[in-house]
Amino acid sequence: MRLLWMQTKLDSDKIRATQREIRDLMVQMQEKHTDCRLAFRNILTPEQTSRLLAQGFGRGKGRGWGGRHGGRGSGGGYGCPYQN
Repeated sequence: MRLLWMQTKLDSDKIRATQREIRDLMVQMQEKHTDCRLAFRNILTPEQTSRLLAQGFGRGKGRGWGGRHGGRGSGGGYGCPYQN
């Protein structure tokens, strides 16, 4: 996207198409993340669910390093280990 904006002559159709593609990919990532969290919660016992909720699960990004510089954070990695 950055390269498209750096051109001397802007191609508005290409910029918009790339923007749509990025947005669609982000929606897919959010859906995968939601599916993984649901699958994870479905395998927990009631006691495990209570402990997890008491620790703040579901209230944000978590306690990883995350941020703008990479490292650990709230991500599911390459695939959800809790799905069949």
